[in-house]
Amino acid sequence: MNKILLKYAGIAALAFAVSTTASAALVNGAITFSGGAVLNNVDMNTATSVVSWVDPVVASRDGDYIGLVNVGANVALVAPWSFTSGAINNFWSVGGFNFDLTSSTTFLKTANNLIVNGTGFISGNGFDSTAGSWSLSSQAPSAGQIIGGVTTQVFSFSAASATSVPDGGTTAALLGAALVGMSLLARRRAA
Repeated sequence: MNKILLKYAGIAALAFAVSTTASAALVNGAITFSGGAVLNNVDMNTATSVVSWVDPVVASRDGDYIGLVNVGANVALVAPWSFTSGAINNFWSVGGFNFDLTSSTTFLKTANNLIVNGTGFISGNGFDSTAGSWSLSSQAPSAGQIIGGVTTQVFSFSAASATSVPDGGTTAALLGAALVGMSLLARRRAA
């Protein structure tokens, strides 16, 4: 009986060890950028792309970004960029984090407002690739400024990782313990 108990306890311990080592270090948190964007048309209702970015910097961050990314840090963003582009590796990067764009769609487009939403994967700084969503918004042309004869729109950009909290193997450990308990109960009833 003791040998059987040790065998099942060993299996439960192995299941726990495997499940805890399999849990991933996903990025958890949100980061926002601000700056200027030169669109391919001053009328946001007909604009289809960003020609260039003007001084994009980190405006805020929380979660795993704290301590790794500073507010005010310069952000590298790909340009030119079409609002309906396909996948783009390293769409943005800052502080050792990279965002690989998978898709983007225009959510709202009027003469005075533009919102483009998208999805992708955030990675870097030892974290596993983590699914994330993002949103770019730009306001009325009057909120922009003229730089070198080109009207620059004010923009804000936010990205959040879409993570679930890993359970650290608790579910597998409880399942293993339940199986051991049921096995011992079945043996006791059979005896």
